[in-house]
Amino acid sequence: MIADYLSGISTLTLVIHPARYTFSMVFSIQLLTLLKGTRGMQLVKGILIIIGLKIFLTLLVLQR
Repeated sequence: MIADYLSGISTLTLVIHPARYTFSMVFSIQLLTLLKGTRGMQLVKGILIIIGLKIFLTLLVLQR
């Protein structure tokens, strides 16, 4: 099953996708480290709370 899936994907794709995710995680961690203890971090927390509430309320409405 997994072998069939992987046989249809090129080697370049198998290398690029993990590299992209790794780069994104490292960049995000560095950005959060830079913002730590600043007003920017308060802004990020507020935005994440708003996004989380929007997702929660959307899921709540879909469950009805």
